[in-house]
Amino acid sequence: MKRIILTAIISAVFIPAFAGDTQRTNLALHCAVFPSSGEGAEYAVDGVRKGSFHSSMISPKHFLEVDLGEVRHVDGIKVFFYWGDSRIYTFYVTGSADGKKWEMLADFRKHDIVSSANGYGKDFPARKLRFVKVHVTGNTVNKASHIREIEIYGK
Repeated sequence: MKRIILTAIISAVFIPAFAGDTQRTNLALHCAVFPSSGEGAEYAVDGVRKGSFHSSMISPKHFLEVDLGEVRHVDGIKVFFYWGDSRIYTFYVTGSADGKKWEMLADFRKHDIVSSANGYGKDFPARKLRFVKVHVTGNTVNKASHIREIEIYGK
């Protein structure tokens, strides 16, 4: 009986706190997504980090925009690109509440992080946003962007 009570106390106190620290809500999952060009945009919000990808030729005006459907409190983003070799993707992420005024959320234009299954992530103080754009500016292997998944965190 003491073992059952102790197990229940430990589960009630420690597991929810641990679960809250490790699991985040991906607001982008199955949201509307709009590419400036290219194909396969729906793959960027399908929840599969190593599956098919959105592909487009990189240009100064290229972006992939996620519409969260309503203004949400956003506090982080993670972008997963093709990985499997030593390529590095450069990009930046902007966000907007109204689709008109945009602010910088993450800037990965100057770094040397090789694309991997870990993705590229950035946390920031919560902001009220509805739209998030990923602007791919470079790839060290070829001239294409290969966005596998965009995860937008918050509530």
